[in-house]
Amino acid sequence: MTVPLTLRERRAQETRQLILDAASRLFAVQGYGQTSVDAIIAEAGLSKGAFYHHFAGKEIVFKALLEDRQRRCAEQMADAVKPASSRREAIERLVSVSFEFNESDPDWVRLYFEFCVQATRDGFAREIVAASLRECRHIIAGMLSIGREGGIVRPDLDADAAALLLVGVFDGIALHRAVDPEAVDLQRLAKPTADFIERFVSGQANSGLGAAQDRAG
Repeated sequence: MTVPLTLRERRAQETRQLILDAASRLFAVQGYGQTSVDAIIAEAGLSKGAFYHHFAGKEIVFKALLEDRQRRCAEQMADAVKPASSRREAIERLVSVSFEFNESDPDWVRLYFEFCVQATRDGFAREIVAASLRECRHIIAGMLSIGREGGIVRPDLDADAAALLLVGVFDGIALHRAVDPEAVDLQRLAKPTADFIERFVSGQANSGLGAAQDRAG
């Protein structure tokens, strides 16, 4: 049974969330490096004491936001790996979940890429972002391994390498949409993306290439 929070605990949670929301907005608009603790405090409308009661510094806020993304990524992928009636249904669900997340929260997508940029410059950020990406790849690799054991994914598929490729595909689409949203129609892309993934994980593309080579020979 869930124990109800006290008024003090609820207020503490609300204050912490105000700080995270303010930092998220500022990081997305002006960048992590250009955002100061004072700016976060001003954006949240709180005192310095309230900020430092919850966070020791900007880096800890950064970590908390990335941990939230990691949790949401895990929940997102958990929806995608629920039992499906066919390989195609499972793939379409994965594409749908990824695209819906992208479409429903464009501000978070911008923040995610800000984190990625910062990770190329800062060792602390790199460690956090890398851990988040590893977790998402691990979930997808697990899904592919289960499919391989069930005979719906080709037996020679390297699940870890394939997971890296698929995360790269989804991140690439998200990047293009963030930069040029009018050029990226997610509804139009859904079927070609599912087709690409299905051919890749089933080995149909390799079979087609081999048959073409045989005919050419």
